[in-house]
Amino acid sequence: MERNNIRENLLLYIHTFVFLLTIKIPYFVTYTIPALKPFVRYWVLILLIVTFLIYVTNKGFKIPIDSFLICGVVWFVIVLTSTILNSGSVIKCIYEFAKILSFFILVACYDSKNADMLLKIASVIFTVYLLFNFIFFLIHPNGIRVYEGVKQLYFGGQAYYFFDSVSESPNYLLTCIATIIISRCFGEQNVILKWIQNIIILCTLAMLLFINSSTSRVASILLVLMIVFHEKLFIIASPKRLTLVFLAVLLLLVVFNIREWLSFIIVDILGEDLSMHGRAGIWEMARGAFLDKPILGYGYLSDLYHNSVIYKVSAGWYTHSHCEFLEYLLHGGLLGMIPITIFSYKIIDNLEYYYKSQRLAQLLTITIFIFLLMSVNETCFTVYFFMIVAIVKNIDIFDENICCQETENKSLIF
Repeated sequence: MERNNIRENLLLYIHTFVFLLTIKIPYFVTYTIPALKPFVRYWVLILLIVTFLIYVTNKGFKIPIDSFLICGVVWFVIVLTSTILNSGSVIKCIYEFAKILSFFILVACYDSKNADMLLKIASVIFTVYLLFNFIFFLIHPNGIRVYEGVKQLYFGGQAYYFFDSVSESPNYLLTCIATIIISRCFGEQNVILKWIQNIIILCTLAMLLFINSSTSRVASILLVLMIVFHEKLFIIASPKRLTLVFLAVLLLLVVFNIREWLSFIIVDILGEDLSMHGRAGIWEMARGAFLDKPILGYGYLSDLYHNSVIYKVSAGWYTHSHCEFLEYLLHGGLLGMIPITIFSYKIIDNLEYYYKSQRLAQLLTITIFIFLLMSVNETCFTVYFFMIVAIVKNIDIFDENICCQETENKSLIF
């Protein structure tokens, strides 16, 4: 990239750096000082406003009205309506939408001349995230949890955090790892930084295997397979084929509740019981709650119920349904699933179109498939995951920078 181009886009790069570095820091603050919880929502809204101003600076006021934007707005209107009808938290609804929208606007700020810089900045920032989380793991191998301002040892094994929330840390780390792996496929990069990232990726993946979370273990194994066998995976896989595999797993486990068919994987490999740590019971509660309000769902309930109907119907035992598909159904009902389905189809269509000609499309396809599998029994669509989705939506801007590499550049990491 030419120096003049870097100078011209310096404001954009600084904003991206600050955006990715700080969007999750408030979560750590709120678990340490619960009184600062409102700061999280305000900070996200501030980032959204600033990101939009950066977009206007680079692109002007020409906002592309496409099917992606229409689906997003329609989904927001449906969930907002459902939230209001159920006397829920409108602020929480706006906050959740702002988190996702801000990433889409951030990616849209870039163009074909500087698109590679986005993933390079993300790669550096996420390396810092992984490093601090791994150091925390070494200091507190059993985890440590902050509950109502009191630090406690947490032997469940999921409470490794630094930049992100307590119980969801594995999902954020996996997104960060996936983003760094994706960044390996293009551009020149400092050799020392590359090897630092390689070591941290492998250490963090090893750490996640020890966490008492079958979801993180599955994702870790799949990411390692992607690193080692990426060339063969790209030949065998395709966006539509992997989508069918995901739908089959989702239907078998969650909809039809036929876990016996997958008992070999669940019991023998993952070491879980057939209830999958009680998830079968949670899914049953979620299905019952959905049938009570199938059209519009519940939106985001008040903070009293942790914004979740599952928290209400389970008498405080669970804060979510442990399945992204059920979460979307509960928030927006069948009406809300219409824009979500159209949006998902457009994402798959974009990947399918570029799959044979772009290494980035191939990497994103495998990465999104990993998260789809995780989403069957966990809520893992993190804020950083939506950056990956936003890149797929704008994948055409990477045409000039990311294409199929020559044989000597095929390795993603080593």
